[in-house]
Order: sequence, then structure tokens, then C-alpha cells
Amino acid sequence: MGKCNGVTALHSEEALAYALMSSLSAEQRAKANIGDELPPDVFTTAFRDDFELHCEGIRFDDLSSHEQTALIALIETYVGRTRADQAALKMTEVKAHLGDTYFAWIGGVADAAPFYYRVHSPAVLIEFDHQRGIALDNDQASRAHIHTIICTPTTTMASTCCVSTTSTATPTSALP
Repeated sequence: MGKCNGVTALHSEEALAYALMSSLSAEQRAKANIGDELPPDVFTTAFRDDFELHCEGIRFDDLSSHEQTALIALIETYVGRTRADQAALKMTEVKAHLGDTYFAWIGGVADAAPFYYRVHSPAVLIEFDHQRGIALDNDQASRAHIHTIICTPTTTMASTCCVSTTSTATPTSALP
């Protein structure tokens, strides 16, 4: 057991999205859910230049005020990793496009179920995906291996516009 034992990478990104999806009504979940089978990687992964990703899922305006606040908090978690002045500028841009912002989900909502989600608007694209093992012993997606990406969508969606994070971490067994 090393000095990082028990550390969970990307916990907030996982927990906030899970809480948002769990708070949705059955009708809202049906809108947000865009599939059952997890993708093999985030859709805008490397070497997928010019990939067209259409806005899908539940629209920001179809969320309650509490759920809207939760979605903004999720976006702020990603954007907040930049310098404070840059984060403030980006959040101003994000908030100007909230009416065109969508939250999409693939996978289960059970405590330990792996899932994929994305937040997509003209101002920001965020993807989060639980992965199967490559060098790990799991052939199925698990919460122990995560890929996530944040970028500003462009007309060509070149992968160079995106910042990607990959994490292999101790899985979170049950999120609040």
C-alpha cells in the first residue's frame, strides 16, 4: 500500500454528475440517456479530428433550478482548473450559452455502475467515461479507469483544441 493508497482521482467530476443524474425524474432521465452501452473511449479522443458530435441529452432549460445549479457546478469543476481570471472569462461564455447546453448520459445509475456523460454547448464540451482495462485486469468498464476531456467546440473539432485527462484510480464504491 503506497502513499497514494485511498486517493481517488476525478472524484468531484464523478460524484457531481452522478448526483445530477440521480436527481432527475424518470422523464428527465429518459431525455438525458442517449444509450446503454458505454463507448470504448470519449467520442472526441485523440486522432478523431473533425469528429461531428451533435448536442444530445437533456437541455439546460428542461432542468429544475436546483438541477441547473448542479450542472453549472459540474462545469465549474472542470473550468476551475485554469487560472482564476481565465476561469471567470470561460464561465461568462458558458453562462451566455446555457440555453444551448445539454447533459447526456450513457450507462447505469446504480451505486457502482460505470457510466459516460457529457456536457455540450457552443462554449464547452466536457466528456467523462469509465473505461475498461487496457493494462488492468478488467475487460468491462469500471470506475477504476477514467478518461475525461474538456475543450471549446470548433467547427472542425480538431483534437488539438482539447485538454485530456486520464486517470487510473481506486474506484469509488458508492457515491453519495
